Amino acid sequence: MHPTILNLFPKLLLFFIAAIFTTPSNGQVNVDLSAPLITGLNQPMQFVSANDGSNKIYIPQKEGVIKVYDNAYNLLDTLVTVTGMVSTGEQGLLSLVFHPDYANNGLFFVYHNNTNGDLVLTRYKRSSTNVNKADVASRVEVLTIPHPGQSNHNGGELHFGADGFLYLSTGDGGGAGDPNNNAQNDNS
Repeated sequence: MHPTILNLFPKLLLFFIAAIFTTPSNGQVNVDLSAPLITGLNQPMQFVSANDGSNKIYIPQKEGVIKVYDNAYNLLDTLVTVTGMVSTGEQGLLSLVFHPDYANNGLFFVYHNNTNGDLVLTRYKRSSTNVNKADVASRVEVLTIPHPGQSNHNGGELHFGADGFLYLSTGDGGGAGDPNNNAQNDNS
């Protein structure tokens, strides 16, 4: 993801979190920015649903903390705090996605940088004693992508496709103008 977009994304996300949308009969969307719905976040990266019927909202923050809110925007708990990662510049917690069968298997995936700056995909399972928390002992490192040299252009998100596969996007590996031509190389 381009660094300017990456830097603006948390601000844009807060804009959408703060907005209350209404659709009048004329079909135009009105936006009311009079009061924030959620405050106290530090560089939120996404606004995520587990699609499990609970109507909970999960907000991963770049620093590694994933907060859980109810559908009235009341803080319920911290799902997990991802430790052992870098959260400076364009590094940190990048994305969160829930398994399509999360309601039954409790699995979710987190994408972040480690202390070496490498990109890491980890899997967690929901706690059996608190549905708003992860079982931190269930953490499994699924994939590590080396990110040598540059500390920027980490970007990327996790998504499950309609085919049930987990998809992961990455940045180009850094350096102004993509000096290693990674963005155009299917093998990098």
